[in-house]
Amino acid sequence: MGDNEDYCDVIEALKLLCPDAIPDYIRLIFMDTICANPDRHTNNFGLLRDTETGEFIGLAPNYDNNMALISRGYPAKASANDMLIALFNDVMDTHPEYRKFIPTVTEAMVSEVISKVGMKVRSKDILNIVMSRYELVR
Repeated sequence: MGDNEDYCDVIEALKLLCPDAIPDYIRLIFMDTICANPDRHTNNFGLLRDTETGEFIGLAPNYDNNMALISRGYPAKASANDMLIALFNDVMDTHPEYRKFIPTVTEAMVSEVISKVGMKVRSKDILNIVMSRYELVR
């Protein structure tokens, strides 16, 4: 992909290389969107290969999330003009057939994850960040 980080172009490349990776890619960029991770360029995800055939078999496990959520402080409430939200919504407008891969997110789910992580954070602020971003995803 070189420097081309356009989500729709990545999806087109995945259609050729490894269509089975598309659902996980959609979930990956969805998670980046609601967790405010602006660093998901084409060098920050990968594909797995079958060790015997070399065939692409799926998306590699998620990595390099160090810029997400509160890494740069607690962000302000999201707006529809947020770049990540706009880019993700563009993908959903272009590929509505992929909406089925977006999970439902609830406050209870987010609160449970926050409590299991065990870090000292402003839990209510993180809950508000994630849920406000989630509400703007179409």
